[in-house]
Amino acid sequence: MIAEGYAEAIAQGYPEGMAKRYARRYAEGVTKGMVKGLLRVLAACEIVLSDSDREHITTCDDAAQLELWLKRAALISTAEELFA
Repeated sequence: MIAEGYAEAIAQGYPEGMAKRYARRYAEGVTKGMVKGLLRVLAACEIVLSDSDREHITTCDDAAQLELWLKRAALISTAEELFA
């Protein structure tokens, strides 16, 4: 993800330092969006999250992990299954 943002910024003519900041913010935005989407899917599926579960999700900054959880979210019936 960061590489995509970096390449995009370089292609737009950003200096390297600005490109790195842009890429980092791009990646942060992607993960924040994934967290928000995951919480919405879990709520729609009526999956009850403990405070600890919610914190585990909201503090995750690994896009691959969030993507895996998003894929699982529609197929599970408990929060424990999400993290299994």
